[in-house]
Amino acid sequence: MLQPTSQQSRLLPDIVPLGTFTEQDALGREKIWQTYADKATGRPAVGMLDTKSGVLISTFIPRGEFDTAAFEAWVGARHSRSAENTLAIAHEVARSGVDTGGKLRFFLGIGHTSPADMAKMGIGLDNIPMHLAMLLFLMSAEHAGQEKSTRFQGQFKEKLLDTLSHYLPENIDPEVMSQLEESYDRLGALALSSYLEAKDLVTRLFQDYYNVKDESGKRFSALMSRSLDCARVFLLLGQKTGMTFVASAREFSRIIALLKAYPGDYLPNFAHDLETFLAPGPQVQKVTGYSGDAAELIRHTEPESTFLQNLTSLKTLLLKKTTIKELIPRSKFGGVVKQNVSFLPYDYYPGERLAAQAILSLFPTIPPLTLLQWIRDLPPGLRKKIGARIFQEISPTRQLPRMAAATNMTLIFISSIAVARDLARHRGGGGRFEPIPIFNGVPTTYEMAKDLLNNGFILPVHLDADPKFAEVQRRFKQMFLKYYGELNGFLEQCHQALGDNVDYGFVLNLLPLGHCIPLWMHMNPAQANYLPELRVRPGGDNSYRVLAYRANEILSKSPDKILAGLKFPAGKKPDILSPEEFFDRS
Repeated sequence: MLQPTSQQSRLLPDIVPLGTFTEQDALGREKIWQTYADKATGRPAVGMLDTKSGVLISTFIPRGEFDTAAFEAWVGARHSRSAENTLAIAHEVARSGVDTGGKLRFFLGIGHTSPADMAKMGIGLDNIPMHLAMLLFLMSAEHAGQEKSTRFQGQFKEKLLDTLSHYLPENIDPEVMSQLEESYDRLGALALSSYLEAKDLVTRLFQDYYNVKDESGKRFSALMSRSLDCARVFLLLGQKTGMTFVASAREFSRIIALLKAYPGDYLPNFAHDLETFLAPGPQVQKVTGYSGDAAELIRHTEPESTFLQNLTSLKTLLLKKTTIKELIPRSKFGGVVKQNVSFLPYDYYPGERLAAQAILSLFPTIPPLTLLQWIRDLPPGLRKKIGARIFQEISPTRQLPRMAAATNMTLIFISSIAVARDLARHRGGGGRFEPIPIFNGVPTTYEMAKDLLNNGFILPVHLDADPKFAEVQRRFKQMFLKYYGELNGFLEQCHQALGDNVDYGFVLNLLPLGHCIPLWMHMNPAQANYLPELRVRPGGDNSYRVLAYRANEILSKSPDKILAGLKFPAGKKPDILSPEEFFDRS
């Protein structure tokens, strides 16, 4: 067996493995598999490193004779054909040595897909860009998992921006690629220096304001959390993070199929990595002893582009038969933007909200209310045609994305990416949507990338709370304006070198966490209570605490008077400057 190189070893855990195995996957990409003893990791574990992207996927290997997820799924599926109780069914399986994988294949063969929903699996994902973690939470119907907090990652002291070449075609002239990578890395260095300066500025500001001199106590630890909440707006969405992600076999299969059809190379390659790990081949099983927890249930994973094709068809219809072009505003740089949250009026149907999101995937800059009213005013026949394009060929294995989980309760947050990341992964919401082309599987043109940069940026709300913070706030603004000037220059350089023949989704890597984006969150009354209730508490980032409180105010004043019961008592309103709340780590 080949041993990892020193560079590859830096991406692997600093743990002595039981064994190491190297293979070429179906795409010809090298994978390094390692197994770990339970003494080293608490449970037997396995990891797989993609040596090109650096993505590391890992999980724990079930103990005993059965794959846990497959076993539980089979016992659950057996209920439909057994009069016994759950434990009796499990006893039957254990006593007779039932091949759960084979039985599951039988159930799936007759169209019984519930086992795939019952087989839950958890994986670790490391060395991934922050935008991939964000996308997985946006795509997920379950929102089960946890991403690293930007507060606790010392790694941001050094450059860890994902490599540009992962996002561009391999046939680009090497000299051109070298020049672009040099400019790309300079932007990463500029963002890093801005982050470090911002952290230092805010830390000293808060030390003086709250009279914190002891740098070893709990008060200073809380102060550093607040400082990092402010400084993180200069971190880039392409910087590396790690997460755990839990989903059913069916959900994993759906996500794999969708990502395989996304534009560019990075996301389709990641989808192949995910499939290779969850359903490993016979050689990997033989050498590592890991067969996947429910490999038989990872199915229907061929590239699923039905909805993307429907969007293309919808775009053709809109451009030929409607006045959609008249709605697209002339894009200009937004500069400093104030965060906000609004509630879509109840009288827009869920189907109209779905149509608006589909159209915003294609034309992201149209104001939502303008678009919704325009859809409402279209002739009935044309509205039916729009619906027909959206739902064409959609089936149980060719599903609509999470934006389709629309209700008549929709909040639209205008927030920084930093805040949107926190909200998008929150379990207190249903369908989610962000009008960022690549997040919806839509190829990003040069013009779309320019429009995205023109959204502007949002400063931390804490810096607006007291005139004494004005000087630091001005410095934050100066650093952002300098960065966006350089970023627009890089985009122009890319366009001159690459033209319109590449996908410009790579610009996502260079968006600072302070960049302004809209986030649609569809919810029901239970979720409308849960999300603000949890996010308004002291201890969290004040920017999303203020937004959560505002969301509660809007919901409780809606025309549905029953929702007035949601209203927070006055004491829950965030007091940003309060020392008690500032040092609260609860």
